[in-house]
Amino acid sequence: MRNTNADRKWIGLIVLLLIAEVLWLLMDLQVIHIPYFSKKSATQNTKEAGYIISSKKDLKRRGANSLIWEDTQPKDILFYHDSVLTLSQSSAKLYLKDQTDLELSENTLVTLEEPEDKSKSEIRLRFSRGDMRARNPSFKTSVIGDDWVINLDKGSDIVLRKDQGSYEFEVVSGSATLKTETGEQNLTQDKVLTLNDNQKIETLVKSENLQWKEKKPVRIYTLDDKADIPLEWKGDATTLVINKSGAAEQGQEVKESRNTASVKLDHGSYKIRLKNESGISEAKTVEVWRAPHIYLKKPLPRDRLKTNEPHEFVWTTENGVKTYRVQFFSKGVPLRQENAEQNFKSLNFQEEQDLQWQVQGEDEEGFAIPPLYNNEIYLRDEPLQAPKLKTPGVKKETAPAGAKLNFKWQWLIQAVLTEAQAKEENYEVNFEWEPVSGADQYVLEVSSTPDFRKPELIKTLSSTSYLWKKVKYKKYYWRVASGNAKGRMGLFSEPMELQLEEIKVVEAIPQSAPEPVAEKSAEEEKTEEPKPSEEVAKPTEPVVETEIVLPEIPSGLGIALAPSYKYSKTSGAEETNVDLQGPVLFGLQLSYKSGWVNKHNYHFNLWTSMQTWKPQPQDEYPLQDNLKIRESIMTFDRGTLNEKMRWGLIAHENFIPERESEDSLKVKSQIAFGLRASRLFDVSDVWQNTLGLSALTSGKTHEVMFDVQSKMYFAKPEDKFRWMLGVGANVVRQTHKDGGGTQADLIFLLGLEQF
Repeated sequence: MRNTNADRKWIGLIVLLLIAEVLWLLMDLQVIHIPYFSKKSATQNTKEAGYIISSKKDLKRRGANSLIWEDTQPKDILFYHDSVLTLSQSSAKLYLKDQTDLELSENTLVTLEEPEDKSKSEIRLRFSRGDMRARNPSFKTSVIGDDWVINLDKGSDIVLRKDQGSYEFEVVSGSATLKTETGEQNLTQDKVLTLNDNQKIETLVKSENLQWKEKKPVRIYTLDDKADIPLEWKGDATTLVINKSGAAEQGQEVKESRNTASVKLDHGSYKIRLKNESGISEAKTVEVWRAPHIYLKKPLPRDRLKTNEPHEFVWTTENGVKTYRVQFFSKGVPLRQENAEQNFKSLNFQEEQDLQWQVQGEDEEGFAIPPLYNNEIYLRDEPLQAPKLKTPGVKKETAPAGAKLNFKWQWLIQAVLTEAQAKEENYEVNFEWEPVSGADQYVLEVSSTPDFRKPELIKTLSSTSYLWKKVKYKKYYWRVASGNAKGRMGLFSEPMELQLEEIKVVEAIPQSAPEPVAEKSAEEEKTEEPKPSEEVAKPTEPVVETEIVLPEIPSGLGIALAPSYKYSKTSGAEETNVDLQGPVLFGLQLSYKSGWVNKHNYHFNLWTSMQTWKPQPQDEYPLQDNLKIRESIMTFDRGTLNEKMRWGLIAHENFIPERESEDSLKVKSQIAFGLRASRLFDVSDVWQNTLGLSALTSGKTHEVMFDVQSKMYFAKPEDKFRWMLGVGANVVRQTHKDGGGTQADLIFLLGLEQF
């Protein structure tokens, strides 16, 4: 008899360990606070240093005692020893306690430090990288680098930039002093200093003859990968010096006697200067950002609207867009423009006309965001009514009879390929609608997207039905508008959704029929004489076929928590090396085991995990975002009568590192499929052990996987639900064109299974 008290003790201990692990995670994330155990707040024992005036998109802040970068909002308080980071297409304005204003461009990292003399209100800034502008009208300010210090005099305005190890210092107004290991040097408005890795200082003189006609910063939103930037200046420039944040300096020659030029720039933040023999100009700031996509939701393309009635124009909202402009055109000529603070506008039109409408955005600083596309609409005084749609009839197109599926793996065709085959077959859809008074023709539109931007079918019909053939297996939307031959238009009906995915085609496998036996007539039976050698058969007892008794195999569903410890060392293109080691707290395993089905049994198992990996040490990777990695393994095995070897399929979702920028990388999800062989050991009410080997490929990536899993059950044999405690592991060797590596997971299981 099993000792159930001992089982309960084990289960209780496991539950307490899981609770402790969850509490530890919540304390580390500062979600909850437990006295004597939680971390001290990052704001304790610190003083306020300032606040955030405004921010654009992703602005991060990290406290001195925190390992987590937090999202920030305008008016958030900043403290001494806080680090502030702007990401791609991000900017911020900060106000510090000594009345210093800071402007941070994208990909910039600064830390606020206390002055050495705490009785003064001066603030020390540690500048790590990026592009920053500082103004201190009332107090002195110090900016610290790796091996240099700049002391700003009261009332100074200075610009600092770091690119690939070199620093650039420019005084817009006032004065400052640069201290390095080699000595001190004054910074004035008439020159620009650059500091290289070898502590060599280069001085560039500003030329008063080279001036930009427009000195204000420029921000261009573009829907393409690059944007054309027009430039105009005064003076005889010979070269345009283009500095992109985080990239090497580039030069573009200027044609003689030209004061204008156009440069094509990809996304990023730039400083552009004019240069000739006498010196350089001030820097012009140019930002090229990817434009947010504003989609038009209502009215739809080619919609008909009634005049002298209000109509709602609706579009999607996007982060970074403060105001919207609804613009109307007729044959490309602007006719009307309406401003909106929200993503909708109610408008009225008095005249019949054909228009195109689009929505342009504007960010908080007044820079224009281009429209993604425009929709055509028709305004009519007395449009015909919209037809009433009927439920369409759907059937599969007739296909020639195929060959019989009578081979060893027909179970796989039935279980896996039935729906896949249905998706590749064609269907017939019969669209019908009610007639409309005054209409002698109808326009039918069918689209695979609800916005009807690119319909797959547009038909002008004289009847109230249409049979659409060779229809593919997916979702559609359809609508109908009425009209007549004289050109009078009618309103479109509300779109109806056609869910073709809900059709499940399951073909029954034809069974071979027994061959017919010819019956003998009565006369043939009478005239037929027995052969001499034949004996009269004696009646015999019926033969009883003994039933094969299969060993009992429990069937049912299972679910388990599956935290793990992960090790991954892999590489990709452009020296993207990833070395990950640590616990993965979120993991889940789902399983299904069938009983005997025609002398076979089936096993399905899905394990998935999700973890966010933070760059360590973070000071060396300030521009590296956290890596969110998901890994999943799905297996489908088929067991035979002897229950030793099993064969089946496997799918593995993994990742490949890729270069995102010069200073950061990202991971790309990769799914590989393959064949699997496994062996099941020690199947009983208490234990179950599995060993497997798989070969997988995605076409470009190849993997070999070894896995093992052991489960122990805590319950009586007659219990329907059983607690399970287990451990598993998998080791993957991955190879592809640009690299590969080894990955391993040690998985801990705690779950419940139904038998």
